[in-house]
Amino acid sequence: MRLTIRLVALSLILIVLLVPLAASASGGPCPDDPVASQNCNKTAPPYFVVTNRSEEHLWDRPGTGCQPFILKHPDCKDCTNPADPNCGGIDVNAEVCQTVLASRGAPAGDVIEMCCNCVSNPSGDWVYRVWSFDGSSCTGPGEWQRGLPPGTGVDLPAPWIIGGLAVLGVGLVGAGVLVRRRVARA
Repeated sequence: MRLTIRLVALSLILIVLLVPLAASASGGPCPDDPVASQNCNKTAPPYFVVTNRSEEHLWDRPGTGCQPFILKHPDCKDCTNPADPNCGGIDVNAEVCQTVLASRGAPAGDVIEMCCNCVSNPSGDWVYRVWSFDGSSCTGPGEWQRGLPPGTGVDLPAPWIIGGLAVLGVGLVGAGVLVRRRVARA
């Protein structure tokens, strides 16, 4: 009986801990993931640009996977549609390559444009495409690809990992209780 009470208490504590973790996983569309960014590229090139946020950071960032350039285009929801007036007018070559990278004398390399696409999924899906920076301007871009590019971290929120481990722990404790009871009865 004591073991059952302990198991119930442990389960309740884990459930209480999961509630704020699950709440933190649901942010705005394509929320930033501080845990995933631990595996990001700390140096450039390649350079990274996020195109549709509500703030702009160009001159105060190096454009790495850890600190990408951010363009202020919050109305862009359909990144992969060039006919969308809110997204079709985003010019990474003019806004980043020529204005920031060329004026800094940055070395040539790839420029990876990332965008939070909210058309098919209201919570957002990351898409990206690659431009080529030759030292003065960008050419391209390539085709849009789904997900986050390499060097920006794993696209799996930490709260879901922790929650999965907690559920696994409760399951293992429950299985242990069942095995112990069967052995004790035999």
